Amino acid sequence: MIQNAPLFLNLKDRGYRRLLLTAPFSTVILANSLAGLRAFRVDGKKGLCIRNGFNFDRINNLPDVKDVKRSLDIRTKHVVGMVGRFHRERDYSTFFKAAKLLCSERKDITFVAVGEGPDLESFRVRLKSDSQANIRILGVRKRVEEIVKTFSVGVLVADSRYHGEGIANAIMEYMALEKPVIATDAAGNREIVKDGENGFLIPFGDENALALRIREIVDRPDIGSAFGRAGRALVEREFGIEKMVQKHVELFRRLASGNRALSFEV
Repeated sequence: MIQNAPLFLNLKDRGYRRLLLTAPFSTVILANSLAGLRAFRVDGKKGLCIRNGFNFDRINNLPDVKDVKRSLDIRTKHVVGMVGRFHRERDYSTFFKAAKLLCSERKDITFVAVGEGPDLESFRVRLKSDSQANIRILGVRKRVEEIVKTFSVGVLVADSRYHGEGIANAIMEYMALEKPVIATDAAGNREIVKDGENGFLIPFGDENALALRIREIVDRPDIGSAFGRAGRALVEREFGIEKMVQKHVELFRRLASGNRALSFEV
């Protein structure tokens, strides 16, 4: 039931209230990250981490990158993208600030943002007033994987004042498609993004650090390729859908047999 890892517990949060009410009667409390179990101070005897799983069938038979870029009218060599809801939990402000910094000095990168949410229109209005041709808000898209395939860098920055990340599906998508990742250095991101190995972790709200790391990756194709391969290998090894299903089946079988000794590898 735990999908995030907040820095501060707040009784206004419905999920936290539900946890407080149900924990005494629960045999197992599931989280998708170790950071989530720690953040919610779950009893070690009840807490179990089963990480999200990625279904690689989703990325079979994707169209050619050139065709996707042509359909989106993207003409630059590089695409830097972020997939996530337009909500205060996602730090789109930092993403767009970094984009403006880089677009002011070079013309070979297009920045794209994919997602829906209550703040979508306000960001569209702000971006329109800035008249940045190489910064796009694509909004809701059904085939996100096709767009991610065009990325040179996948970004996921969060506002850690409001949101502690569990295991983010967007990061798994980036890595499954062998994209280097840049993410906020917080909570569950540290369990999947290995700084300097498959991506970079940056401080919250630091557009200069984000711009620096983007520049480093696009200017050093060897780094981006190495990060992409390492990320793909990690998802195949630790975050496959089959492994997630297997762990749930093991859990249900143990509970059904009356065995409550939950000694799983995480």
